[in-house]
Amino acid sequence: MKNLKKTSKRAPKLRATTTSKNGWKGTTPSNETTNSTKKNSSKTNVSESSIKRNTVTTYIPVGKHIYNTGTSYRVRVSINGETVSINTSSKKEAYRVRKHLLDLRSAN
Repeated sequence: MKNLKKTSKRAPKLRATTTSKNGWKGTTPSNETTNSTKKNSSKTNVSESSIKRNTVTTYIPVGKHIYNTGTSYRVRVSINGETVSINTSSKKEAYRVRKHLLDLRSAN
């Protein structure tokens, strides 16, 4: 038999009485996620700035104009002053793309 977690259904908290333009008085449910209703947790809060993250991709040179990103190969060739960068999944394909791009560069 599966462990079933008990859930409690609470009535929504009510705000102060409001008056509409036509004079009707009523109460509206408040948003439970406001700062005044949040409870402090016992867990230690760690700010995001204190956690060091390394999101910079490192490029390992494989050959001239070809770099390994760890998961793919990047080919970067400058053609007419504009850098063309193409990602490929295999090293063989990267060499083929580089040859094609260098042929285009020499044709111009």
